[in-house]
This record gives sequence, C-alpha cells and structure tokens, in this order.
Amino acid sequence: MIFTALLLLAVAALAMRQFGGADEDRKGGAGSVETPEGGGVMVPGTSESDPARLVYTMPPLGAIRGIDVQAVAGAWEKRWKVALKKNAETHEQSTIVDYPAGGGRLHLVITTTVDGAEAESVRCILEHGTKKVDRKLLDGVVNDCLAPALEQSERAEVGTWLNAQDYKATTDFQTRKKSMPRFDLTVDVMAGSLRAGVVGRP
Repeated sequence: MIFTALLLLAVAALAMRQFGGADEDRKGGAGSVETPEGGGVMVPGTSESDPARLVYTMPPLGAIRGIDVQAVAGAWEKRWKVALKKNAETHEQSTIVDYPAGGGRLHLVITTTVDGAEAESVRCILEHGTKKVDRKLLDGVVNDCLAPALEQSERAEVGTWLNAQDYKATTDFQTRKKSMPRFDLTVDVMAGSLRAGVVGRP
C-alpha cells in the first residue's frame, strides 16, 4: 500500500514537471508552443481530455511569381465542370474528379498565401492504380491539371522531366525535384499513385 502511494506521488510529480510549474518557464509560459527536435511542434493541452500533442508541420513556402490563382481555379472549374472547395485553414482550393484516362481519380490542389492572392503550390495527385505510367498519361496530367500554372515555354521541359522519372511500383514514398527559374518541379511516387506539382521556394 505504501509502495502504491509512493508510485502515485512519483507519477504526479512527473506530470507537474511536464505540464506545469518550472517547466512553463522553459516553454515560455502556459499556452506556449515548444519546438522539439525533428521539426515537430508540441501543442500544449487544455485539459485531461485534451492532452499535449506533437504536430508535424511543413516548412512555409514562398509565392510563385506569375501564377494567377483565379485563372488556375477558373480553368479547372471550366475543364472539369466543378466548383473548387475552399479551405480557409489550409489556404487550399481543391477538387477530386474521376479520371478514366489516368486509370482512377485526379486530385487538383492549389495552395495560396494567407491572403489568397498568390499561389505557393499547384499539385496534381493521380491515383492510377495498376495503369502503366507512360508519356501519354503524364502529358495528360500536365495538360489537364498543371497547364494553367505554367508558362508556354515551361510545358515541354516539365513534360520531358516528368517522363524521365522512374515510376516503377514501390512501397516506399519517393520524392524527386528539379529546380526551375520560377519554382521547384516535384514528383512524389508511390505504388499506385503519383503527385506532380510546382512548388514555391521559401
């Protein structure tokens, strides 16, 4: 019984050290955010039912010069006859459409600056399943998704680079990147899907 009482006292002391008292001074006070190693952010809890949690965040991106957010959104809505969904929290406009030419569905996503005036990234996520990734399929992704964000002189280079990548099925998530004057061209590859996009630099 004494052992149990001592154990409970030890647990209570550890909890106080982690979430209160002197530890608040180390974190900067109650309600502050601690940044641990590994790029995560420790968000403090508000109650026992809402404990502190580790949240991993992506580094901020820079705006991409010359991309007209409304022009990209308008081109997608016209091409796919849909209304993009807007997420004020993530600053995204997006839609998901059936894409038989690509063997599955196509996710179209544009991420903007906080004020919504400029684009930080334009991404096209294709769920192609077992369909072979070839030049025809990749040209479709460029023409049906990325094109409104590209200058005419960029399209051929984007298509050629995407076609030169290895899309063999893999269980590992792989990212490839090419730096271009206005943005970084990226493609993420995993078995059954790929994500191609143009991304602003911090």
